[in-house]
Amino acid sequence: MIIFMSNLKRIFKNKGNLMMMFIFPIIFITFTMSISMGEIKITVGIIDNDKTKFTQMLIDHIEKTNTVRYLDEADIKKTLVDSDADYIMVINKNFTSNIIQNKESFIKGYSIKESNISLPAKYNIENFINAAKNIGIASKGNEAIFYKGLTDYSQGSVSAAYKSVKTNGNKSSNILRGLGFLIMSMIFLSNNIARLILEDKRNKTFYRIFSSPISPRNYMLQNVFSFFGVLLIQLVLIFSIMKFIFHADFGSSILNILGLYAIFSLVCVSLGIAITSISKDTRQAGAINTFITTPMCMLGGCFWSRDIMPDILRKIGDFVPTSWVLKASEKIINGDTIFSVGTEISILLLFTLVFILLGSWKKADVAK
Repeated sequence: MIIFMSNLKRIFKNKGNLMMMFIFPIIFITFTMSISMGEIKITVGIIDNDKTKFTQMLIDHIEKTNTVRYLDEADIKKTLVDSDADYIMVINKNFTSNIIQNKESFIKGYSIKESNISLPAKYNIENFINAAKNIGIASKGNEAIFYKGLTDYSQGSVSAAYKSVKTNGNKSSNILRGLGFLIMSMIFLSNNIARLILEDKRNKTFYRIFSSPISPRNYMLQNVFSFFGVLLIQLVLIFSIMKFIFHADFGSSILNILGLYAIFSLVCVSLGIAITSISKDTRQAGAINTFITTPMCMLGGCFWSRDIMPDILRKIGDFVPTSWVLKASEKIINGDTIFSVGTEISILLLFTLVFILLGSWKKADVAK
């Protein structure tokens, strides 16, 4: 435990490590999470094939809480793909007369299947139409009575309150961007603290340790546990800030996301040791660290969504661990548990094994 405690003192004594561990991720996460605190205004595309007084009242009602765009039916697919509308509503011909006459009536709605950001708009529209249907039943086909009742409803004689529900759209996207900066800081931090081994070699502490009863395996295990412990401290603090200050929604339980990133900590530690093992000194380790970590974060989607990247870059990104931890993060934020991301965790553990093998490749260094 001597090396373990000594490492902790050296790590926390270094101001650069403290900034990488706490200050930088908190600054970036504060920025990204603050963006997500604002209200999300939903864009509703309207295709009105009926064009009556009632459909205009419906559109006016939608426009109170959402942005409205008028479209043609030929534009539906392109508008959704380009994210120019979150929800598209097609009003069929004779829609109004069917409601007044208490006949079967419905609207067609379109949205991106994987997103539920359009739910508030859908519920708002459905409630208004259901109210109109009830007024139509009460009016017994009398158009004048129908519009009188609908006007009273619109003016607040019958009122309803709507609140935004939590969505997995922009808010979860901002949470993922915050996690992306956390991932970057974890990799840089683990590489920085792993360079303590190189410092031990430079000041001959490395060799004096091996002349004592401490074995090389014991020395390496204590290093690994100290590096892993520091990353866990960072995770607990950062996730606590995101959860209790910014009210980030991590799905069914924060323990799922915490467990995932504890596993990713093993990847970071093994990567840091691998870089240290192939470096001659701390300067070379720093250069290799920057050369490897920055592209890894970019390809993995730490700074932006992988969806905007070309197919070739997404395929290359599948060969870096950052892609897999963010894929698992997205699933957990959307409600899955840590047990449902077994594939991603298995791949992360495989990366850990590969980095450990690279780190132990140059065993001859110990004998020098």
